[in-house]
Amino acid sequence: MSPVRCYYIFDTQGVSRTMVGFSVTKKVRNSSERNHIRRRMREGYRLHKHLLEELPKPLGLLKMVFLFIGRDQKAKKNLGFQPIHHAINSLLPRVKEEISGAAS
Repeated sequence: MSPVRCYYIFDTQGVSRTMVGFSVTKKVRNSSERNHIRRRMREGYRLHKHLLEELPKPLGLLKMVFLFIGRDQKAKKNLGFQPIHHAINSLLPRVKEEISGAAS
């Protein structure tokens, strides 16, 4: 199971732009560790946001939230950039498919 989930709302009537938020569950107890994970999620999104920019214009308003769900204690301790990067890389094409299907 992926450590990152993506929730989004798409409004075709709104302005053509994307709003993105990042959140880490408080199950990751240490705030500095939560901030570290949040920075990694932002970087993963930054590297792959071009996938969403390829959507046809006019797009509409897209609001997305990436939520880190830390269930496995061992996985949280040894979490590097690669699992977060891979999770976001696999989520964005799915969001793009669903949005382009809804827009047409």
